Amino acid sequence: MKAPKTDLFAFAKFLGVGGANTIATLALYQGLLFVLPPIASYLVSYGTGVVISYFANSRFVFGAAGTRRKFAGFAVFQIVSATSGALFLAFLTRNGVSPRVGVLAVIVVLTPINFIGSKLILGTGDNNQE
Repeated sequence: MKAPKTDLFAFAKFLGVGGANTIATLALYQGLLFVLPPIASYLVSYGTGVVISYFANSRFVFGAAGTRRKFAGFAVFQIVSATSGALFLAFLTRNGVSPRVGVLAVIVVLTPINFIGSKLILGTGDNNQE
């Protein structure tokens, strides 16, 4: 079992990596809204974020070796998460919330879910090598 201090440090790194990834993919989403509808913009930017997230979280947050099996599990989890986010965004926009604001609500809801899923799938350190 990891010490609480170590877990807190990993969570802080997750927030840092996630924050940088969120800013990058949010900028992509906002730009794509000029040429694509909200859901398509969301899915393209989310997919880009999945790739960034997998590599950054594996290496910098959890210190785990990347494997094809972990990437496949991570991708499946992210597809479920993206679908949930897209449905939530659709619900919000159909109920009068601007897509530029609605995506922020999606981020707030999905962030803790994605942390838990990432930690379970990617593992930590060398004890989860395939």
